[in-house]
Amino acid sequence: MASASVKNFRRFGAALAVCRVALVPGAFDERAGGGWLRAADYFSEYREYFVRRGCDVLTVQLAGDAKCEVRALQLRDQIARWNRGHAQTPYSLIAHSQGGLDARFAVATLDLKPRAVLTIGTPHLGTPIAEFVSRPSWGRWLVSVLLGLGGYDLASLSFPTEMTADFLRERARYFELRNGVSYGAAQGRCLTQCHGALHWLSRWKTGEGDGLVSAASQRGESAMEDLGAFDLDHISEVGVEPEKAAERGRLLEILWSRVRVQRPQ
Repeated sequence: MASASVKNFRRFGAALAVCRVALVPGAFDERAGGGWLRAADYFSEYREYFVRRGCDVLTVQLAGDAKCEVRALQLRDQIARWNRGHAQTPYSLIAHSQGGLDARFAVATLDLKPRAVLTIGTPHLGTPIAEFVSRPSWGRWLVSVLLGLGGYDLASLSFPTEMTADFLRERARYFELRNGVSYGAAQGRCLTQCHGALHWLSRWKTGEGDGLVSAASQRGESAMEDLGAFDLDHISEVGVEPEKAAERGRLLEILWSRVRVQRPQ
């Protein structure tokens, strides 16, 4: 006969999961990244990794071309539905790129209360690439050509103005770190086997980083835990390239150590 604890686990499932993780994507749609990364592959290794470890995993669906306020509202609503019946079970947000800003906005302004917000490749302090694609210039044209080679049409999207250093500095109150929430930031660094355009952008404009965001900007405020640097570019941070699987695996082990819930024996 099954024990009472086993029966309860079968009955309540996700409520007793060793962790609850919501994966928050960056700005991704058919115009942004479609040539480099299939939608089905985005975060797929993350989903499989956390499910294997007994986690309740939500893959958040956000508009690919929208500003932080809109995406944060979408995030809040999906988390609210996911939390029904599990309100007392802590959950963590793992966010990539713009998703990290969306998560911070939702926590700071919409009363979202995760256990942790862990970001990867997020431009916490802005990125010069956003400066270039947000205004007419020869730089915008060059960036558009380079990213267009991989199917990443960043210049056609509406959100880059919110990833400039000036915007984030002037509106810092909307992204404030909240007490009671753990914040951590992992940095991708384009070192080996990077996508060509991202490698070039890293050398030309962003400096040490993942091609679109500098390592310093990904690191964010000093109050955020430094989760370390990984030999990943902005696409391979959430992609499935086999040559980068080991490095993503190293990152996932760090994330796992921050999201798992230690339950009494």
